[in-house]
Amino acid sequence: MAIRLKHASSSYRPPEEDMKIEITDYNKADVLASTSSHAEWSEIADTLKETPPYFKASDQAGIQGSWIFDPVGTNGHIKQALVSEGWRTNIPIPAAFNFLGKTWTQVSEA
Repeated sequence: MAIRLKHASSSYRPPEEDMKIEITDYNKADVLASTSSHAEWSEIADTLKETPPYFKASDQAGIQGSWIFDPVGTNGHIKQALVSEGWRTNIPIPAAFNFLGKTWTQVSEA
């Protein structure tokens, strides 16, 4: 899948090009994506297509000041975009699933 990148406001402007996304299907998730959860997967795909890349100045020795990808800024944008679509965020994950992280985002049940 190729997605045309839009750029966040910053002084750095990388060349505009298609971003390559590879999706790996585990446990037949494609069935969910094409049937009962199609709307949610579509919202995620649309959000990713509209998400600009975020960059920040590096503080790593030897490359200080160089522009690097900012995953925190990118994830923040994705989170806010999904919230505007009605998704709930920061839902605690049960202790048995701690290996997945502390919280997750869920689509609202309207």
